[in-house]
Amino acid sequence: MPDAMPLPPPSTESDLRALHAFADRNPELERLEGILAQFNLFEAIGVVRHELRHSDFLAFLLNPNQNHGLADALLKRFLQEVAPDDFHGWDFKAVDVRREWHNIDILLLDERQRFVLLIENKIDTGEHSGQLQRYYDAVQREWPGYELLALYLTPNGDDPTHPDFIAVDYGVVCRAVETVNADLQPRLDPGVHLLLTHYAQMLRRHIMTDTEVADLCRSIYAKHRRALDLIVEHKPGPGDDLSDIAMRLFAHDSGWIYSGKHGFDRGRGDAWANCLPVKWKSHSFLSLLFCQLRLSAAALDFTINIWNGNGNPYNDRLQLWEMAKRFGWPVKPLREGNNQTEIYRQTILRVSNTESDDADWEDRVEQHWRTFLDQQYRTVETLLRAETWKAPLPVTQIGVGKFVEGIIATDASFISYAVGKRYRYVTFDLKEWEKSSRYRHNQEHEDGSWPLYFCVKNEEQSLDVCLFIGLGDPASLAKLLELARRQNFTSCPKKAKNWHPLSTVPLLSASDYGKTQEEAETLISERWATFLRDELPRMARAIRDEPWLWQMP
Repeated sequence: MPDAMPLPPPSTESDLRALHAFADRNPELERLEGILAQFNLFEAIGVVRHELRHSDFLAFLLNPNQNHGLADALLKRFLQEVAPDDFHGWDFKAVDVRREWHNIDILLLDERQRFVLLIENKIDTGEHSGQLQRYYDAVQREWPGYELLALYLTPNGDDPTHPDFIAVDYGVVCRAVETVNADLQPRLDPGVHLLLTHYAQMLRRHIMTDTEVADLCRSIYAKHRRALDLIVEHKPGPGDDLSDIAMRLFAHDSGWIYSGKHGFDRGRGDAWANCLPVKWKSHSFLSLLFCQLRLSAAALDFTINIWNGNGNPYNDRLQLWEMAKRFGWPVKPLREGNNQTEIYRQTILRVSNTESDDADWEDRVEQHWRTFLDQQYRTVETLLRAETWKAPLPVTQIGVGKFVEGIIATDASFISYAVGKRYRYVTFDLKEWEKSSRYRHNQEHEDGSWPLYFCVKNEEQSLDVCLFIGLGDPASLAKLLELARRQNFTSCPKKAKNWHPLSTVPLLSASDYGKTQEEAETLISERWATFLRDELPRMARAIRDEPWLWQMP
């Protein structure tokens, strides 16, 4: 990598004075440099912010059966920090500690006391794709009836999205390690004592925010903000060179389009675009399938992605995803709501390598690109040409208008009151609900809604009829949730929320790909008739048997 460019001359005299004041006789800066200059084992081996290594080491320390000599002292201290009153007098010597069970970072199982501890550890990343819910459900399925303590461990104690996870910051880990290290020092192996000392020291330097290092940094920044902002503004980084490289990679190859927006460098190849069922739109530089040169804090990766925007049909995206999966690529889940889905990734180099004296890293990036063009690119082109693209799901052609005209609007049992054209839905109530004093009161005074309503939703890949929770107070929501659980409704949530489906009946689904529109309409009519005959009467009876729904609010 080329030598970093020298800091350009300050633009004003005040900038020059700010830089001199920062560099000359700065005792706080000298103190900070002195702290950071102390040897630390974890810094030396380069695992300061390596999430997997943190999880490995923490699992080692919490395991009473490891050879560190701590027994269950650290586990007990850690749990006392998290839940001081819950584990008094417990003996954890028989606990089983597991790493990456069902992708869970750390799991501790105590069969004797029917207790499970789940720890999801995040250093520089956040939770994604509903992973906390998946982990929680996996533990409950495997050990039903066990007491489960789920912790979300982050440097600053960030709030988890799952309501049953407890936020824990790394200060809890650090205090537990320091306390046990001090208490057990007389009988600890000197090597273990030193290891724990270095671990706590590393946490305070690099992970925690409430430390002497953090205080010094804040103080120095407060006094020398202008100088530090100037330095950061002119700090060289691999991203500067990456843009130049990406421009050469994409712009100099015919058939590719380059864009450097948001730190990503993306391209579209004509050979791919010509094989896809959805043609590239001139107003967007992305087609259904595109490449990306992605620079993160840790690495420079080359990826192939499915683009979910621009109205690309779900069935085409699903077919591309299945094609990549058949070929053996480690595809990521195809999820609605994501702008793109990664189906291939190759790490070109670690960013740490760009900060070394190795001057040929740019050549290696270009060599990877040439190899990709000769191998993976041609492979994808061959796969695309051999693919027989399925017809779109008929539901995208039918829409909810068919229901409004032909079914709901002509059925005297229903009150149809809202049609969403953009989001393709129709909502309706049962005619018999008008007998409820609560229903009439809410309709007349417009100060609330009936707590339940039906909705036919035309999603991109399905057509469903759902029983939804409407707008309600917490007590009403709790009663509705209990009702749904008693009746074994199909979409029963863990906690009652406004606008959440309690039951979902599919009228058309992804399994119906390839049906003609006539066949699809026949299926919808048959399934709607089944819904009217079986599911709707059961729902209506359940609602009719809830006295509070028929009383004044």
